Amino acid sequence: GVAVASGVLRPEYGGWLAGASIALGMATFGSRLLYLVGRGLVRLEPGAALVTMLAQASTVHLFAVWGVPVSTSQALAGAALGIGIAKGVRTIGRGALLNILLGWVATPLAGALVAYGLALVYTPG
Repeated sequence: GVAVASGVLRPEYGGWLAGASIALGMATFGSRLLYLVGRGLVRLEPGAALVTMLAQASTVHLFAVWGVPVSTSQALAGAALGIGIAKGVRTIGRGALLNILLGWVATPLAGALVAYGLALVYTPG
């Protein structure tokens, strides 16, 4: 990511750090995300959950090959949404979908605001 591109970390360390960060995130907050997507957005049975995970992995891999950074959480939600559309639009939890869409818009904006604030405090000159 950014630390590797800026030269702060070597690529192998960046990979390890990214993997550890993902693991920590899944261990601490993963169950809430999985519940939101697998129960709140669309009720996923085992077969549908497998298809969702395969679609997520394929999507993330394809975008990585193209060199486009993508969110694994967004790919997961999009894949579950695809299952919901296939099952029938009425199977989609509108409240969960609204929360997910709000997060997709709010997260980059919040990141920009936090970075702006930190840059004002920590960037010399």
